[in-house]
Amino acid sequence: MYSELRVLLILVTAAAALASGWFALSAVSASLAVFREGRPSQATPSDTAAQQSNAGSATAREDPNRAKRPLPSGFLYIWVWPATLALLAMLCCAALIGVFSVGGGGDEAAIAEGRWSFSPQPPPAEGGILLHSPASEVKAPLFWSLLGVAAFCMGVFGSGMEPFNRLWMLVVGFGFILITGLLAWNDATLRIHADSTGLRSSSALGWRQVRWDLVKNVELREISPVTYRFEGDRLAFPGSSTKSFVFSDADGRTLLHMSTKMQPKEDVRRFFDLVRERTGLIPLFHNIKVPDL
Repeated sequence: MYSELRVLLILVTAAAALASGWFALSAVSASLAVFREGRPSQATPSDTAAQQSNAGSATAREDPNRAKRPLPSGFLYIWVWPATLALLAMLCCAALIGVFSVGGGGDEAAIAEGRWSFSPQPPPAEGGILLHSPASEVKAPLFWSLLGVAAFCMGVFGSGMEPFNRLWMLVVGFGFILITGLLAWNDATLRIHADSTGLRSSSALGWRQVRWDLVKNVELREISPVTYRFEGDRLAFPGSSTKSFVFSDADGRTLLHMSTKMQPKEDVRRFFDLVRERTGLIPLFHNIKVPDL
């Protein structure tokens, strides 16, 4: 993981934890005040009836502002908002702890098994073949991030919204922006390097090293959603198939995914020539049909 990305995630999660914690404390304080001030009288119904029937007694003193104060309709109602904010604060703290725990090294077992690692990666070996993702791969996450921007703006500028709905729009919008932004950054920095030692996939989010002896199968995998006609025939859903090269081990565990759009094209041919030289494998076509729900 890039150090800049790690610092950014730490700042974002810390700010979210502090903000949600402050709002949670404010909500708890306000709910306690409402609960104390708006608590119904402890007098029993018989006492109240006796006071009303006694014409000679002095009129019971009533607080003139009591009717204007919101009375709690129940324990659950008055604590829903503080509990929601407290849960959000705990989730932000858990995310902050998670960000602190990654990227600091100690992933030797994951590296040896070809799994994804967030620790700083060593420099690649000299020479080899370097592939990168095309610029078009970044456009899709950036386009979908506009939905998060719209939701966040509705939470900020929307009028007549309940506090819970406003918070929901802010959290969903910001989370969607963060996720799509990370996906765009990952696609923009994705690199696949092949040399005499093996394959390496790296991006801003981390990296993985795959030794040649772990690679036992190479597929050109196409995933095609299918739909159904009235007669019951299964047809490929048009325009939604995805293709990628998949490298897996002897147990079928996926070691590395690679888009068919990697650049430059002439180095892609050299890349698979090196794969065939080191493993004796060529990509086999495999079509997976997924029912379209």
